[in-house]
Amino acid sequence: MNAMSLSKRFLPIVAALTLVCSAAPAFAVSYSAVTEGVWHHSERRATKAGPMAINVLMVDPHIVDIRSVMAERPGGGFGRAAVSTIAKEAGAIAAINGSFFSWQSNEPASLLVVNGQIVSSSR
Repeated sequence: MNAMSLSKRFLPIVAALTLVCSAAPAFAVSYSAVTEGVWHHSERRATKAGPMAINVLMVDPHIVDIRSVMAERPGGGFGRAAVSTIAKEAGAIAAINGSFFSWQSNEPASLLVVNGQIVSSSR
């Protein structure tokens, strides 16, 4: 994919991030291809509240398979694991933590849909 078609496809995302983050100047910016169809954009900014990190994963769904997976306990049920562990077990090339969960029950704190099925709904 060339830079022109990439910028057209992701322009709304970049524009939204620019509006949200324009108050603090970036002091470190990187942009790299992870693999075909996956790009990572990273910015580090200094704010009055302290340093801020912004990471954006851009994915072309025509090239890359996107799916949700969750940590499971042996024998079933909600589990807890590091994102890196879940990603490695799933064979992922990139991963994003998509939810918060209860420390007591390990249940997601919001709606969770995996493979088109509602696994947990918000309370």
